Amino acid sequence: MQIRYSELVAKNKRTQEDLERINAKNDQLLKDNAELDESNTKIDAQIEGLKQRVDVNSLLKEVDMQELELLAQNTDNMNQNFIRMLSNWNQISTRIVQ
Repeated sequence: MQIRYSELVAKNKRTQEDLERINAKNDQLLKDNAELDESNTKIDAQIEGLKQRVDVNSLLKEVDMQELELLAQNTDNMNQNFIRMLSNWNQISTRIVQ
């Protein structure tokens, strides 16, 4: 009976040591998971930023530079014509006043 009791006590001690080791490992894994979750959150934010940059770049690629140059030239022509028209109007209005 004494031998059996000694065996159980030894087995209980080993089990307690295993439990302590497992609990320590579990605590470390929980800490590591928390750090990885934080890292994942930061990486997710970076990914979202990159997605937005890709979307903007895609939109910019769709802009036709020749079309923009033509629009700018047309705007310049309209401005010049408007200035000419105002100048002519001023000349006409000064003739009418005289």
